[in-house]
Amino acid sequence: RIIADTNALIYFLKGNDHFVRLLRGEIVVISFINKIELLSYNMPEDTVKQVNSFIDNNCDLTQSNDAI
Repeated sequence: RIIADTNALIYFLKGNDHFVRLLRGEIVVISFINKIELLSYNMPEDTVKQVNSFIDNNCDLTQSNDAI
């Protein structure tokens, strides 16, 4: 498991070699804010579907709390 910020996820989804090697095969922990930021990024509708699929299949969505 690895925690990733929005920029790392954007680079991964764009195919950046470094981030692909780092995140491929990992369960990626993201916050609801990361999800909102990713989905607000300007991208075509088919890419939005791919991002949603990535989140659904590869990410654990963590709840915000004071400990975070």
